[in-house]
Amino acid sequence: MKVKRLLSVVLLFAVIASIAAVSFAVETRAVTGLYSFTISPPQTGSARASGIVKSTGGMSPWFNPSVYSVPTLYWIYNASSGQGYGVGRVTNSVHTSTPGYQSLTYQVGHGGSGYNYRLVGGSYVQDFYQYTVSGSWSPD
Repeated sequence: MKVKRLLSVVLLFAVIASIAAVSFAVETRAVTGLYSFTISPPQTGSARASGIVKSTGGMSPWFNPSVYSVPTLYWIYNASSGQGYGVGRVTNSVHTSTPGYQSLTYQVGHGGSGYNYRLVGGSYVQDFYQYTVSGSWSPD
């Protein structure tokens, strides 16, 4: 009887340890910005920018569309640069039409703490009807 009880206790601790390990391994992302872009034709000039978010020093920018949409091209630009959305671009661009986290990568010499960034989104395709896409993002 003591052996069964000991095995039960050991099994219980193993289950608790497994749950704790999984909960620590779950990736968490701090949401620092929300966006909602209503994108209208034509493709040229369709880009829209989010509100400004100040970076805190992280180097793993991301965005997370919450809805399915027309394929949309996203990137982050330096809002302090005084340049347009394309010229002040500080990350690679990624296009997607499905919800879910997408990682971006800073170009060499960009990123860091204290910069004002905006997420930009525009249509990736030429022929489309007006649509709205929204979600969350972070420059860190």
